[in-house]
Parts: sequence; structure tokens; C-alpha cells
Amino acid sequence: SSEHQNPSIKATEAADAVLVLGEDVTNTAPRLALALRQSVRNKALELADQARLFHWQDAAIRNLAQDQRSPMVIVSATDTRLDDVASHRISLSPDNIAAFAQAVAEEITNGSSNSDFEQVSEVAEILKSAKKRLIVSGSSMLNQAIVEAAKNVADAIASSQNEQEVMLSYCVP
Repeated sequence: SSEHQNPSIKATEAADAVLVLGEDVTNTAPRLALALRQSVRNKALELADQARLFHWQDAAIRNLAQDQRSPMVIVSATDTRLDDVASHRISLSPDNIAAFAQAVAEEITNGSSNSDFEQVSEVAEILKSAKKRLIVSGSSMLNQAIVEAAKNVADAIASSQNEQEVMLSYCVP
């Protein structure tokens, strides 16, 4: 499939797994960055629902969840201001970011990849096991291969999971 949902801010906040490829979202799309920051709290809200806590009981939810967060994987050549909430931070050159993303797409599609990158299998598993996945990329690295690889990851998820929708967001300054 080549059609993916471009999520609203509310849909972004509801994502339960996020993959950011080569984009410093806080610089190119600050409101989206805030939504991504909110999305990592979804694991805590899920735990709150199980414990029958109301979502407005923030202190109780934070106490219940401790450090449990929904996964956010940031693959970037530079540090970002979202690194503090990321579950995984992978530092690669722009060309290697694209290659890493291609390897994740292969892993999702075929169950394996011929990649030397560590964490490919783990990232693929995070995306496969999530319900509301979001792939974020953009033009800040000036690398078209990263943008194409982001789409390939979304395509791989959509075809392997028989999903009608995968959220794909491109940030353009």
C-alpha cells in the first residue's frame, strides 16, 4: 500500500509506537514534537485504565507507571530535544539512517534482514507489536533516501500486518 494516514495532532498523541528517522522535530515542527512527547505517556494511560484510574489523576498515573513509556525510537545524526523521552536513541550518518530504515522494512516484511545494524530486529518488533504506529521523517537531513525509507517502513507494516492505515508524517521546514 502506498496510502498512509497523515495524522492529526490528536492522532499523533494516540500513537503507541513512534519511529523518527533523521528529523529534529523540535526544530521543524514544534507542535508535532509536543504531540510526540505526549505519545510516550500512552503506556502509563493504558496502565491507568487497567487500574481504573481517571486520566485527570496525573500524580497517581505517574506514580503507577514509574518509568514505563510507550516506545519512541529516534534514529538521527544529531542530538534532539526529544532524546530524553525516547526509549531508543540510535546515532547514524544520514546515509546509514536510510539503510537502517530499509533494514527495518526488510525485517518486518521477511522476518529477517541482511543488515549489520544492531537493533534492527528490536525496532521491527516494536513496530509490529504496536497498534497505532507512527513513522516520522522529513527533509532536514537533505537526504531523499531517508524520506523514501520512511515510506518503505510504513508500506512494510501495512502489508505485513494487513493494516488499512499506518500513520506517516513528513516534517518540512
